[in-house]
Amino acid sequence: MHADYFAEKKYVWDYLLGELNGIPITYEKAEDHSGYTLSFAGGKAWFADDFFNRNGEPDELYTRKNLPQNPVRIKNAWSKEGELITLYGQPEISSDSGVFICRADVVASAFFMLTRWEENAEPARDSIGRFPFAASINCRFDLQYRPLVNEYAAFFVNVLKSLGYTPPPSSRPVRFVPSHDIDYLTLWPTWYHRLRTMAGDVLVRRDFTFTKWMWTEFDKLTRNPYHTIGRLLTAAEQRQAKATFYIRSDEEDYSPASPLLLDWINQIHQRGHRLGFHPGIKAARDSSVFGREWKKLQSILPSEPTSGRTHYLNFSVPETWSYWHDACIEEDSSMAYSEEPGFRCSCCTAFPVFDYRQRSTVPVREVPLLWMDRHLTKKNLTTETAINLVESLWDMTCKYQGDYVFLWHNSSFHLPEWKPFEPVFDAVYSLKST
Repeated sequence: MHADYFAEKKYVWDYLLGELNGIPITYEKAEDHSGYTLSFAGGKAWFADDFFNRNGEPDELYTRKNLPQNPVRIKNAWSKEGELITLYGQPEISSDSGVFICRADVVASAFFMLTRWEENAEPARDSIGRFPFAASINCRFDLQYRPLVNEYAAFFVNVLKSLGYTPPPSSRPVRFVPSHDIDYLTLWPTWYHRLRTMAGDVLVRRDFTFTKWMWTEFDKLTRNPYHTIGRLLTAAEQRQAKATFYIRSDEEDYSPASPLLLDWINQIHQRGHRLGFHPGIKAARDSSVFGREWKKLQSILPSEPTSGRTHYLNFSVPETWSYWHDACIEEDSSMAYSEEPGFRCSCCTAFPVFDYRQRSTVPVREVPLLWMDRHLTKKNLTTETAINLVESLWDMTCKYQGDYVFLWHNSSFHLPEWKPFEPVFDAVYSLKST
């Protein structure tokens, strides 16, 4: 392949062929060569380089004018879905006499989705600074439920098989990965808060539904609906899964020194589950705030966390990834749209992070979040449609031997708005591999 943007291209090939398929790769740079040629005994495959071949400097390449204009769709026999979708290139595939040619730019499309450079080329932001789903290519092209990166990896293998190459057998298991953000410890920190909620129902909202529920469902306010750690731990253990609990230390809604929190942390640790860092909204764009919160959390945890997720999924590409690295945290699991479930990175497997500005990998792995409980309420789903959604994401994840990462908050039980979705929680833990 051409020497320009060699690190970027190698990053994609290392992941798609190397990590996901276990295929050994030897690279050759060729100044006079365009595209990518895969050569092996008995066959040859050529794939277009439409994007990086534009030869712009990085500051010019990753700009709004170079965002995809229309998806490239090609019906073919090598794609598991029966159709190859890319963001760059031309809709042309041919195979004849042991030579395969694909003019769709698969590599640039995978690079686009994994690095998220789109999120700086497109200036749109929501009220707290997040990149909104509505501004994304996923939304424009209706791609949020397609793990295109994993589809590309499977496509490459099928192409090579058709040319006579025998890839190593896949041994990657489907992973069931429950996670829980501890955003709040209690619905009512004191009796004052409970009475204030009731007064608001009576005097302001003129709606007695919640007040009636508090009296009838929770023993006249003596119990708290957010105290569900035991239920979450037991559900994971019955599934033989290890859950991750992300803890805040920004002191906005609770103190890291809270005896209740310390008791929960002890339960989680003693039962063999994982503790993670959940930095506050401001920390995603401020390394000093991130560092202060990280030190606070370290002081109360029994072991060093290796995973993190930002509060409200607030994230700045690529800066926040570098904050994780500076804190020696090995993985992030923030990559989901706050408004929409699905595959924000077009990927259902953990992947290495590449900083497109520094033009190098970051020693952090992204473990994409596929859906959370809040998606169900934001989309106004019924119990049945919510179950169908989480099952369809599970089926797609199984198809590509991925990581089924979901988020259910400790606060998403018991309350009237969550009652319709408790069967969804139970259904998730009953999912079977397809």
